[in-house]
This record gives sequence, structure tokens and C-alpha cells, in this order.
Amino acid sequence: QGQTWQNVTGSRVHNTTYTNSTGRPIEAVVSVQFTQAVQAIAVALVSEVMVNTVGGITGGWSSMSFVVPAGATYSVGISSGTGVNLTQWAELR
Repeated sequence: QGQTWQNVTGSRVHNTTYTNSTGRPIEAVVSVQFTQAVQAIAVALVSEVMVNTVGGITGGWSSMSFVVPAGATYSVGISSGTGVNLTQWAELR
């Protein structure tokens, strides 16, 4: 109740840890684009536990969602420093 979807793409960076300080669980939906001819994966971590992963090849798009309990840390790790773009990151908060 009272939660809304927010586009937080501009304030989120891969391989960076954030903390859910809202006092309630949030849901995150992250979309990635694979832009180079390397196979790469994106991994969602909540409190250092892998909760979702997507992989792709050049030109592919994938998305994943995950729930972050109140007070938990979360991040999206990228296996390759190049060739993967976070194109959208939204949170229900």
C-alpha cells in the first residue's frame, strides 16, 4: 500500500551495493542490453545472496526482477566490464 513504481535508472550503477532503507520490502526490475560479441551475465544479489541472473549475446535484451527486504543490501553485478548496459532500473518503493 502506498508504494509506486519509480524509475531510478539515473541513480543506479552496476557492481554497486545499495541499501533498502524504506522500512518495507521493495521490488526491483532491471533491464540489460548486451552490446558486444562476448557472452556476459548480470546477477542480482540481495544481502550477498544471488537471487536472479540473466545472460545474453550481442544484440540481446533481458530483464530480471527481485524483492529486497527492508534493511537488506542489493546490487546488480555484471560479469564483463564492457558490452552490457543497464538500460532500465525501476523500483516499487
